[in-house]
Amino acid sequence: MISDDPGRIGRERAETAQVVGAVVVSGAAQFGAKIVLFVLNIVAALAIVRYLGPATYGDYIFVLSFTAIFGLLSELGVNKVAARDMTRDEAAAPAIIGTAIVGQVMLAAFGWAAAQAVFTLLPDQSHLRTAVTIASLLYFTDSFALAFSTIFQVRLALQYDAVARVVAQALDTALILWLIEVNADLLWLIAAPVITGAVGVLVAAAVVRWRFRTPVRFERQRLAPLISEAIPVGLTSIVVIAYLRLDSVLLGILGTSEDVGYYGAASRPVEYLILALAVLVNVLFPLLARWYGVDPRRFAALFAHGASALLAVSLPIAVLVLVFAGEVVALLYPPEFAESALILRVLVGSVVLTVLGAWAGFALLSARQQRIVLVCNSVALALNVALNLALIPGYAYMGAAYAALATSAFVALSTTAFAVRRLSVAVDGQRAMRLLFANGCAGVVAWTGLSLQLPWPVAATIGMGSYLVLVWLFRAVSTDELRLLAARAP
Repeated sequence: MISDDPGRIGRERAETAQVVGAVVVSGAAQFGAKIVLFVLNIVAALAIVRYLGPATYGDYIFVLSFTAIFGLLSELGVNKVAARDMTRDEAAAPAIIGTAIVGQVMLAAFGWAAAQAVFTLLPDQSHLRTAVTIASLLYFTDSFALAFSTIFQVRLALQYDAVARVVAQALDTALILWLIEVNADLLWLIAAPVITGAVGVLVAAAVVRWRFRTPVRFERQRLAPLISEAIPVGLTSIVVIAYLRLDSVLLGILGTSEDVGYYGAASRPVEYLILALAVLVNVLFPLLARWYGVDPRRFAALFAHGASALLAVSLPIAVLVLVFAGEVVALLYPPEFAESALILRVLVGSVVLTVLGAWAGFALLSARQQRIVLVCNSVALALNVALNLALIPGYAYMGAAYAALATSAFVALSTTAFAVRRLSVAVDGQRAMRLLFANGCAGVVAWTGLSLQLPWPVAATIGMGSYLVLVWLFRAVSTDELRLLAARAP
């Protein structure tokens, strides 16, 4: 049995404090950027909704949903595999990232061609063919953006990625508002993110060159192995995006443009919340990759604490949206979108489930068991299609919402079960139950405030305040954990 060495313990604590400091700075910057991006996106989304109306907005959502499914071909998980390999072999980083860029551009061209080919099979949507062609150009800008984001992620410096994204989104929002002012048509609104995305790539490239001076080198012999390992990851991402977007596509085929408009209006806030919460997952993934197989104790602790943290952050958001869905929709959209509140109350549950499923999936990826994640999500896709086909004809947009929630639940449960079994990790069940109980009580407090006809922002603030107190009272978070989060890099 190996005894504890004070020197080793001291070094471990110093290293942990340094890593935590970098994670806190990186995560805080990303979270702050997500708030700014959320505000900018809301401004742009509200302007588009009010400008287009339910029917044309349905066409807009259909185009974005359709192209998003094929957009994953432009990346195919290459950036995730590159991030993992760069974390383990920093000396090879220039060759890995250079090869990844070349591979992603090749895949972007393939994705663009595939999107155009498949769209020809949907004759009822032929009036949107040009819009799909333009939207598919985002595949190329996303390829470069993902490559630069990988560099920031590996170096635990996602604050620079945040700057590039904020600049691009600010330009995108400004351009959309100007296009609406001059009464531009749907094609120009779809082209706006393609233009501003290219600007964001240039900003990210400049930051990489200025801050890290990371050289880029293509090595042909790395290309095939990189893509080969990325295929299961990429297919998993394709499957995930497919069942997240397929509901809007199937709703457009089986329902009406108005149905898609209502559903799209409800799903937009949910997508923003998932993207915001994914910050924690993205920041912590390099640590999972670093510690798996090297320090099992840290890996297991990170998995358990990471799952608890994601639950602690996502649950209160979901509860507040559940209680105040009607008020949120009334604040964001015109009165004709009031039906979206019912959809939002169902879809918000998928926020928690999707984030937890992603966390378990990243843990399996760090252990090179991405094929398990692919199998889980493939089954989920089949389940999603079956549920949509069964429920949409009878329940319209509510059927699509029920299908989305059930699919997210299946993914979260199956991937977590495999992670626990294969990786010798565990979820802190007692802490999860305390968090659930605290959120239930906070939801009752918020609902009571609303029933007493308090202004809903006041009721929401009281509910969130009660949650923070209840989390402390129920000992869902310890003092030591708060001190660790407050630690700064020496």
